[in-house]
Amino acid sequence: MPARTVVFSQLDKPNDGDTPGHRPLRPDEFWQMAGRAGRRGMDELGYVIYAPTLSVAGLRNLASPIELREMLCGRMPSAVSQLTVDRPFVLRHLQRDIGPEVLDRTLKNDSMRRRAAAITTEIQAAMAAARAGLEGPDSDAAAARRIQAADRYAALEKRLAGASGDFGGTAVRLTPKQQKDARAEMGALRAEHGDDLPKIGAAVAGRKALQAELEATRTALRDDWAAAMRWLTDFEFVKAGGGLSPSESLTPRGRACAAFADGQPLIMGTIISDGWLAGLSLPEVCGWICLFLRERRIAQTAGEAARGELPSFSPALQEVYHATAELGEQLEVEFDTTLSKMMLDWCEKKDIGRVAGWLDAHMLGVFVKTVLRVVSYLDVTREVLLGLHEYELYNRLDHHTDLLLGGLVTNESLYLTMAD
Repeated sequence: MPARTVVFSQLDKPNDGDTPGHRPLRPDEFWQMAGRAGRRGMDELGYVIYAPTLSVAGLRNLASPIELREMLCGRMPSAVSQLTVDRPFVLRHLQRDIGPEVLDRTLKNDSMRRRAAAITTEIQAAMAAARAGLEGPDSDAAAARRIQAADRYAALEKRLAGASGDFGGTAVRLTPKQQKDARAEMGALRAEHGDDLPKIGAAVAGRKALQAELEATRTALRDDWAAAMRWLTDFEFVKAGGGLSPSESLTPRGRACAAFADGQPLIMGTIISDGWLAGLSLPEVCGWICLFLRERRIAQTAGEAARGELPSFSPALQEVYHATAELGEQLEVEFDTTLSKMMLDWCEKKDIGRVAGWLDAHMLGVFVKTVLRVVSYLDVTREVLLGLHEYELYNRLDHHTDLLLGGLVTNESLYLTMAD
């Protein structure tokens, strides 16, 4: 969301994964946030302010001039495709009435097209080099012969290097006589077609390698899509048979799963569409959602401090948890209940000081973000329930924003109180 002014209270973030400590923001992370300053059509300038005094964590991890310069002027990382054609990916696109043709419009495919264009330019340059010095009506044919000779030259070089593709790709060491014959043939090719033959051969070999990579990648993406479709059909996320549009092929379970962008969509959608949440209260649904947030740092920190203080699951929630865990076992997903129990405690007592007693100061912000994520998940869950005509549970989850956010912000800064 754009704004006239963006204020940073700190310019670091927790290390990725389970590594303790913090690291400075990367240039792309900094500019992704700072770039929102200045509303298009409304502001001539946008303002970015660094005010570490607004945060205890910001003062503790004050950015150095070198770190500031790196954020402002450092090299931006190249965009690299992280595309994984998995089952949730397929479901989300079927929901949008899009089939496997989406694979031709991805960043990964675009990257391959740009690489193909670059190699084509290189081959055209090689062809121009092959035509150099050739005249007459047969110049194109002669250039083609030179390209063919360059291809042969590259193959001989590969064999001499011991990387022959003969015998099923196994490297074969040439005998002294074979090496002598190969070098003699290479010398004859250079004598006939010119000393630039190795350069042309390298370009031709590069084109072949890229074409093979492009084809292999396209085939792999299509195979992944087909494998996902088979699995989704077998487990009744997608209807069997043809003649249906992509969106019409989804079962109610498939539509429920497609609504979730992250977490564990297959498990969440299945539990909801199969009616497991029908007997849960709003706080219990909030606790169930927390199974999928996977905030390990909160679970590890609070697990020790809050041992014996967190509430237990009710029989109804315990039953839903077992059903969720069984699905997780099939999909090789493990769940931790610490965050779920913390959310139950928060919904019941609404005591932010109690939560703060379990967490380090810098982790309290992570808990607040977790509460906001639960609100977002509940919004999606209610949309799914509406589509499934589960009106009773839909109404039971009303006012979830008031339940979760009420008492989260107080007049007195909790961070400053904890710092004292």
